[in-house]
Amino acid sequence: IQIHRVINLIQEQENIGFEEATGKFYHSQTYKTLTQVENGLWAENAEYILDRYNEEVQK
Repeated sequence: IQIHRVINLIQEQENIGFEEATGKFYHSQTYKTLTQVENGLWAENAEYILDRYNEEVQK
């Protein structure tokens, strides 16, 4: 799972610290989906997962 890379990308994108980015990602629906192994999101690259996260937070 590319969780650490996704968090780093959120940090860069939003210009925030690691702890804040971690909190935002861990409380997102994207993270919850990522932890459900059967859906296969965990197999995607970090950029794809970031795109899913961005779609979620823009709603």
